[in-house]
Amino acid sequence: MGTKKIDKLFNPKVIAVIGATARKGTVGHSLMKNIIGSGFDGIVYPINPKRTNVIGVKAYASIDEVPDKVDLAIIATPAKTVPAIVEECGQAGVSGILLISAGF
Repeated sequence: MGTKKIDKLFNPKVIAVIGATARKGTVGHSLMKNIIGSGFDGIVYPINPKRTNVIGVKAYASIDEVPDKVDLAIIATPAKTVPAIVEECGQAGVSGILLISAGF
């Protein structure tokens, strides 16, 4: 694997937070707030099929609706949903995935 692929994992320009939510106290909410508040100068796409926006950012129902190629997908959903989401990420051409999930 070349360093270009690893760079997208550690220095992404486009991030999708799958499981993003506006509900305080959740992992999806904390991830969105931390990424946006960290000074990240790339694009962050919240993914949540039940929301139209998360913390003022337009949300998408699934990764395949995101208008840009995603460098890093952060998955913060229940374990039972992860395999299908990982498959969707692969089909959408996502370069890297970070799993933050419990129940495996």
